[in-house]
Amino acid sequence: MAATLYEQHHRMDWGLPRFSPALMTAVQDYMVQTPIPSYYQQYPRGQTWQGIFRDRLLD
Repeated sequence: MAATLYEQHHRMDWGLPRFSPALMTAVQDYMVQTPIPSYYQQYPRGQTWQGIFRDRLLD
């Protein structure tokens, strides 16, 4: 959760969240080992709604 909050602050340009130095170090180490994918990588753009309805109407 701390890594996600850190990533959100970074992406929204809000500055760094107020974590203790030990937690900030742990979060930064975690982020190096496990990058958080972007929204579009997590939810790739699939078929549009128009295509879905068209395909169902043609069935």
